Amino acid sequence: MLLMEVVVDRENMVAAFKRVLVNAGASGVDDMSVGELKPFLDLEWSGIKEELLAGRFRPSPVWLVEIPKPGGGVRALGIPTVVDRLVQQAVLQVLMSWGARRVGDKRVLRFIRSFLRAGVMMGGLVSARSEGTPQGGPLSPLLSNVLSDDLDGELERR
Repeated sequence: MLLMEVVVDRENMVAAFKRVLVNAGASGVDDMSVGELKPFLDLEWSGIKEELLAGRFRPSPVWLVEIPKPGGGVRALGIPTVVDRLVQQAVLQVLMSWGARRVGDKRVLRFIRSFLRAGVMMGGLVSARSEGTPQGGPLSPLLSNVLSDDLDGELERR
């Protein structure tokens, strides 16, 4: 079984869904709440799964908010849509168990890249992100601390 099939496996997705529910959080740019996720997935999951497996899934831009730092200044926080958080959580679970260095499925690498390039929305306008990944999504710690450089190099090589 290839890595993306493991990501969309029912058991992994159910675990990711439970994690997103527990973490709750704010709505993203689509204004869908965590409470609206289950009914949405009941109708749309088969199409989302097909897009993920075919490499056609496109994440939404993150909603960019600035949070004041205790010592002054602000830090950017990117709030993904709940659907994007669900899929990021599913990928995170698989990457933590398989190990980031063993990613051989090009669809997973392209998928992660799509989150890095999804853009940000601030003040009602979507703009491209030039570098890094904003904090806020389940994948952001992994991407910012472990995978970013390796992933960029691997994607460039391929």
